Amino acid sequence: MNSKQLEAKIHEMVEYFHTYDLDGLIGMFADNAVVLNFTNEERIGHQAIRDLLTPYFNKEFGEMHFDLGRFDADESTQTVWQQWTMSLTGPDTVSTFQGVDTFEFKDGLVVRNSVFVKSVEPLTSVAPIEVR
Repeated sequence: MNSKQLEAKIHEMVEYFHTYDLDGLIGMFADNAVVLNFTNEERIGHQAIRDLLTPYFNKEFGEMHFDLGRFDADESTQTVWQQWTMSLTGPDTVSTFQGVDTFEFKDGLVVRNSVFVKSVEPLTSVAPIEVR
């Protein structure tokens, strides 16, 4: 696929998130696809990926929305890097997360997806650095 086709695949995936179509999204992954979640949890195959994503599609964390940022693709390796901002809107709160996904495609299907999320948590859990 060329860069435009890869970008169209990402937009198709986001549309499945926005319409809560988990079956449509799962259909974009190869049977033995690997998803490495932002918690460093690896899921392999359709059922494991479905189990990982079901709480989001059941709105257990609230209404989900993605805004896409920078997109880069390497046509020679069929790899995509997509920046995004995700909002989860609950009854009384809105949580916003920024991150990047990498997607590796083969024969038009995702074979590997790694999710990276920005967090201030590591900064609050380490000792202060002494400046000299």
